[in-house]
Amino acid sequence: MSSLEEHQKLVFFLEESNWNHVVLVGGDFAKVIHPYIYFENSLDAKAWFDQQNFQNTAILIKGSRAFAMEKVIQS
Repeated sequence: MSSLEEHQKLVFFLEESNWNHVVLVGGDFAKVIHPYIYFENSLDAKAWFDQQNFQNTAILIKGSRAFAMEKVIQS
């Protein structure tokens, strides 16, 4: 199965859940169909994240090591 097929399968899985926000990061997500917020890299996602006023919120960050997703929540 190709990377694009895997990314689209992940989008289908996300659509079956009830998330308040979904942010996708990385080039392959730009190539699949989805209704979510999209950023090309983790630094752009961090800029968005820093502008949010999340309180009492559980956050799941999952991504390829290539995108260094830990940067999204680092000070």
